Amino acid sequence: MADYILNHVIVEGTQKRIDELLAAHFRELSDNEQQRRPFARYDFLWRGIIPMPPSISALGEETISQWEADNWGCNVVGNEETETNFGNRGTFNFRFPTLGAEPRPVYTELVNRFPRLKFNFASISMPNFCLFIGTGIDGKLLCVDDDYD
Repeated sequence: MADYILNHVIVEGTQKRIDELLAAHFRELSDNEQQRRPFARYDFLWRGIIPMPPSISALGEETISQWEADNWGCNVVGNEETETNFGNRGTFNFRFPTLGAEPRPVYTELVNRFPRLKFNFASISMPNFCLFIGTGIDGKLLCVDDDYD
């Protein structure tokens, strides 16, 4: 069975740039949803950054799983529930799960789309404790540490 990965992202930048990121790739939770999920205000819609073609989603679970691994670098865990908060210095922090590895192609595309934001990525595998740490700055994803390879 694939490892459960907890992906943690810290975003630094102006409030205007962070708001642009939120508008493009996050869904704000309703008041009712926020009551059921007290540690979240948004869901990260990361699957839309590199969208799966509709033709793939109709081909069955094995084909979908292979497409996810080939294009996202990981597999999906259930729904897109995210934990989010704003840090003391205006950072935006969010966490979301994946299976097998971090969604590195998604990270790369996110950094490319928002070159004026700084991204700090940390993905930790459970139970094997493999680790990916990276920084996205000036439109480029830089790997700081990668125990997966």
